[in-house]
Amino acid sequence: MPIPTEPVGSLPRSKDLSGAAAVKDVIARLEALGSPVVTDGEQTKPSFVTYPLAGLALSPEGVVIPFADGHTRRLPVLAQGPFRYGVYADSYLLEAKKHAKVPVKQAVIAVSAMSLLYPPTGLPGYSREQFVADLVAEGENAASTPGPIVSKSTSPKAASRSSSTPPAASCASSSA
Repeated sequence: MPIPTEPVGSLPRSKDLSGAAAVKDVIARLEALGSPVVTDGEQTKPSFVTYPLAGLALSPEGVVIPFADGHTRRLPVLAQGPFRYGVYADSYLLEAKKHAKVPVKQAVIAVSAMSLLYPPTGLPGYSREQFVADLVAEGENAASTPGPIVSKSTSPKAASRSSSTPPAASCASSSA
């Protein structure tokens, strides 16, 4: 009896491929393996944690995260407020869906991990309480989806974003 499986999170990045070509390659390989749900393997994210931080004032001396294989990553810390996402995960989802024939899922960073970005010494004029409120609001926007979590196609409403609409399908799965 087969055991249903699907990939979760990052996949190794090819040295020969980058950007959209890497996403297309990963999705094609997962589909060739018969995966019923595919992912972009986070091929185009600058980091699985910091991808939403584009445009923020950051300082490099944040928390060090150790991994089981021995490598570490250092998170940045916020240098000034307010905290806002510069990039939402749905932008990666929409790109991946262009290359997929089966449902696609997208990894979304947890708000709890993003909470590590506030410096322990605080920020003048930007309290931890305000940071947490901003972080929760951005996390809610990142996880909002106006349509079903899984669908066979993307409605025009779910695929577009206006200034008054939270990001669409950032944690959703849907097929191309």
